[in-house]
Amino acid sequence: MQVEPIRRSLFLSHASEDKQAFVDALAAKLNEVHQIWYDEYSLKVGDSIFESISRGLRKCDYGVVVLSRSFFSKKWTRAELDGLFALERAMHKIILPIWLGVVYEDVLDFSPILADRKAALASDGVDSVARALNIAISASGEARSQESGISAISRAAKLSEDTAERERSAQLLDQPQGIELARKEAQLLLSTAEAATARLIEVSSALKLSQERGKAASNFHFLNIYGPKGLSERFDYQECASNTASRDCLGIHLYRYTSAHEEARKPATKIAERKFVPFITLENKVLWKGDDGLHESVELIESAHTEFIDQIAKEQKQD
Repeated sequence: MQVEPIRRSLFLSHASEDKQAFVDALAAKLNEVHQIWYDEYSLKVGDSIFESISRGLRKCDYGVVVLSRSFFSKKWTRAELDGLFALERAMHKIILPIWLGVVYEDVLDFSPILADRKAALASDGVDSVARALNIAISASGEARSQESGISAISRAAKLSEDTAERERSAQLLDQPQGIELARKEAQLLLSTAEAATARLIEVSSALKLSQERGKAASNFHFLNIYGPKGLSERFDYQECASNTASRDCLGIHLYRYTSAHEEARKPATKIAERKFVPFITLENKVLWKGDDGLHESVELIESAHTEFIDQIAKEQKQD
């Protein structure tokens, strides 16, 4: 099938060990059609690597991620991937994975989310991989064009469905079934964040990260992640009443504590804070509603950890 490529901005995430074997050739091929953020093309002597990567992530339409054993072992590639996950929305997938010398079990061990996505195989050759990426980009672009041209009747039907879903969610959160759904998801979020933090701690021993999970009260659950110089990320969930979950609150915070862990319950400076309430979809899936819309638990965890690591990197640069 011949597909006319649509020109897009692509962020090429890779491990430096894979440049010569595959990535350099892929970048050259993709650069014939697209605008590529690739360190060989985008970085000049004296540029801040952190700022350049952050700018490339913000501007990209898609992230082409070359997954390899070297990729799995790098701190920077993990941070880039976290940034790409944070940019995604349920109907706007931007990560395009390529498997280089790895199999399903390898990817599953690194990221179950990525393992579930269809990937291009580097073993098929650069031309085949570039063609597969162009097909995916063109198909996604067509889908977005169709979304922007939805008829008034379709939009009205969707609006009615959304209204009904909001009303049902509000009613369900006042019932035992909804309360149980919301609070189980909150505990799952904290457990998933705890596991993800353990992975961060494992791969970044020099940062001396640590974590603490517990209860400040019977209805207040928290997970604290401690970083350098008193920096701390915090997830907390407050059950506000026994007969409703509609006023429950999930908080994600970035704090500067006084420094020592024993002072951790006395935040000195609030750097960032976001709050969410539970929302139950028509399929009884719990999402989190904030000022910027609905979010899945894994999306919030990835976003919070990215913000935490970005803040550490920013402060290290200033030292």
